[in-house]
Amino acid sequence: MSSSRELLHLGAMPSWMSPECISINRLPMRATLYPFPDARAARTLGRTRSPWFQGLDGAWQFRLAEGPGAVTVIPTRKPSPGLSRTRA
Repeated sequence: MSSSRELLHLGAMPSWMSPECISINRLPMRATLYPFPDARAARTLGRTRSPWFQGLDGAWQFRLAEGPGAVTVIPTRKPSPGLSRTRA
């Protein structure tokens, strides 16, 4: 696994100064799709009713750095109590 330092530099040049680097760790683009367990459920068009729908609104945890050069290796940690990764 790459460290944050390795991701921020392409050779001797910082990645944000390289016009050839347009993304890092980005998922491929795709069409929006809301899967449903069956056709009847899909006909309701209620995306929040799908068991596989995950909204992104709510509490988030992040760290704000002064700039790209101030980013350090971020240790992996468990989510804070009260913040869940899965839907209830």
